[in-house]
Amino acid sequence: MVGKRKLTDAQRAENKKIANKKWKDNNKDKIIKWRKKNRKEINEYCKNYNKNYVKPASMILARENKKIEFRNMISKIKSLYKCMNPNCFYHNNTIDECCLDFHHLKEKKYNVAAMIYRNKFSVLNEIAKCIILCSNCHRKVTYKKLDISKIKCCEVRVMEKL
Repeated sequence: MVGKRKLTDAQRAENKKIANKKWKDNNKDKIIKWRKKNRKEINEYCKNYNKNYVKPASMILARENKKIEFRNMISKIKSLYKCMNPNCFYHNNTIDECCLDFHHLKEKKYNVAAMIYRNKFSVLNEIAKCIILCSNCHRKVTYKKLDISKIKCCEVRVMEKL
């Protein structure tokens, strides 16, 4: 035992990780074959594991807070602009934010409502490509009954007011 040094727990764990990686690299075909053979058992195990998993309350609360923050930001933007169609009754009159829609003038990368868990900057960039219309005007635009070529996007003004 003279010359043999003792390994720390961290070194042992690292050596084990390296050995496992080498084994996986050398036995890829065996692993694939085993997975195909045991597909039902693997799926059943995963299904049961996920069924019993409970998210921590702090994680659920953080997600809900993010959702509320997103909705407040969108409501604030909609209430600042109202309907941007100058011929619309709601252009200067008050209307609930839920009755206002984002209409993309430039290329649409995401639906604004579906960006609820994205960061604020990417949401504002997507809104900058849009105009805000009441639901009636938005339907008319969709069916090509309303010309919106003279209406400008929200662009920089959104960033300044938030």
